[in-house]
Amino acid sequence: MAEDKLAPQAQSAVDQTEKRRQMARDLITQATQLMAAIERGETLSTEYENTGYTFIDTDFQGQPGLTHVNSQMMIDSISNFISLKAYLRTNFIDTIFLQIRQ
Repeated sequence: MAEDKLAPQAQSAVDQTEKRRQMARDLITQATQLMAAIERGETLSTEYENTGYTFIDTDFQGQPGLTHVNSQMMIDSISNFISLKAYLRTNFIDTIFLQIRQ
C-alpha cells in the first residue's frame, strides 16, 4: 500500500504557509515586546520626572550591570523613550501594533 504523500510542489506550498504563519506569530511577539518596553520606558520617564530624582554618576560606580553607564546616558534614554513613543503615535505605528497584538 502506497503512503499518502503530498507532491513536492504541494509540500513546498504547505511549508511556505507554515513559515508565513510562524513569521506572523514572531512579528506579533516582537510587536508586543517592543510596545511593552516602550510603555515601561514611558512609565519610568514619568516616574523620574514626578519624583524629582537626579541621576548621579556615582550611583552606578561599582554596581553590577551599571558600571558601563553614566547619568547623562540615563537622561538621554529617558528622552529617547519619550521620542520613540511620540514617533509611534504620530505615525500610527502604535495603532498597527495594537491591532496585531489583539
